[in-house]
Amino acid sequence: MKKIVCFLLILIVLLITAGCTVNDTTGLIEFKNLSDKAISNVKVGNTYIGYLAKGQKYDYYYSVAVTGEMAGEGIDYFWGNTATTSIQDPDLSYKLNYFYDISIAKNGDGKYIMVAGRGTKPGSNSYDYPAD
Repeated sequence: MKKIVCFLLILIVLLITAGCTVNDTTGLIEFKNLSDKAISNVKVGNTYIGYLAKGQKYDYYYSVAVTGEMAGEGIDYFWGNTATTSIQDPDLSYKLNYFYDISIAKNGDGKYIMVAGRGTKPGSNSYDYPAD
């Protein structure tokens, strides 16, 4: 009986850790609302994230590449970083096997911005810029 319980416990731990990792078949976009208000209807292309309360972080794992423009109610500007510059209202492309972030903040002019940061490939020094 102890062997069965130990086996099930090890299996559960493996499934949990393998199911929430970035690898060849998955990617991750971490949405962070750093602003002072909630943002609704957050999405990238056809990928709907929904509502982000102020201060909320949401991890979106995907198994098919995510493409399209960012959107969110109450956002004044959308920016995407490239290897050399930033682009306003970018058409984004998120690859598998990378960890990306999208941050929402209020700038010095009181405007709300959504910024797509670069992606990092786990275990390497490889980067991807979704706005390129």
